[in-house]
Amino acid sequence: MYANILAWFDNFKVFLIEFGFALEARDLEKAAMILDASELNNETEANWRALAKLALETQNVYVAEHCYGALGNVAKANFLRKIIKQIE
Repeated sequence: MYANILAWFDNFKVFLIEFGFALEARDLEKAAMILDASELNNETEANWRALAKLALETQNVYVAEHCYGALGNVAKANFLRKIIKQIE
């Protein structure tokens, strides 16, 4: 059991490091891919929100729409989808 906890903690550290590097590099698509690979919980929800905020600040509506969809915020995701359709 102790080994399982250590393995989980190591995986979580790797996740945080990779996500942090992607954000620092402003590679929002990679940050979203990293979050996609993990289940939604309190920690990842906070990361999705941070990524959504950064995506909106940098006017990356594609990633912002993806974030709000992952968070289950249908209204914001639909609004951003309408903007994306107007852009394309």
